[in-house]
Amino acid sequence: MLKISSVAGRKVCVSLIKAIYPVKEETEKIEEFVQQAVAVGILVTTTGIYGTEYQFKHITIQEVLYDRLLFSQKHKIHLMIAKNFENSCAAMQDNYIAIAHHYSSALHFSNGESSAENSGGGTSESIGKPEMTELELAEKCIHYLSESAKVSSNNNVYEAEACLTKALDIVEKHLPTEDDQQKERKRYLAMQLHAQKGSAVTLYDPQTAQDEYLTALELYKHSDGKDMYYTIMQGRQDLFFCIFVF
Repeated sequence: MLKISSVAGRKVCVSLIKAIYPVKEETEKIEEFVQQAVAVGILVTTTGIYGTEYQFKHITIQEVLYDRLLFSQKHKIHLMIAKNFENSCAAMQDNYIAIAHHYSSALHFSNGESSAENSGGGTSESIGKPEMTELELAEKCIHYLSESAKVSSNNNVYEAEACLTKALDIVEKHLPTEDDQQKERKRYLAMQLHAQKGSAVTLYDPQTAQDEYLTALELYKHSDGKDMYYTIMQGRQDLFFCIFVF
């Protein structure tokens, strides 16, 4: 139970543990397991926005437990947490970053054939098989990273830029280009993200913004996404206005 809890981060609520716990016959014992962990000093109680939460007393404990999970198990648990958040609180914009994080982590561990799989760590709980393809995961990551950037752009430009940089990396590494339709989809998403990144950094880094818009324009020349032209040109106009004013 503690290893599974460690995937959620240092803090986790009981309802989340119950929702993703793989042995359904034991979900009624989760409260008992948690109280035992509190009693021996592994967890401490805290109050969060969703009610009573339990936090690992030391972050090192959480990290050690997380490291002992197999790659395939990390993939599955991150995926279950992402789906749980998406289904229960996707409308709450504050959770976009958490959803993006868990989908991105699931994607990272989706090809879990690693020496770590045979390291003897792991956990006894059976996590089951992946429920999404690599492409489906990549699309989810890109969507929520883009949405996270929109939320962050007003108060944390650095976080917005980091989200978009990560989304672009996923587009480059995980979207297939086996046929013309797939190539066009990849170009369109890259164009969209470069334009969004240009808009996000306009005020604090005009040179990077200019580079992003130029990249988006270059992709536009080879894309069918004509609807992006106005967005790109409006962004460049805003950029030039900011340079002129400031």
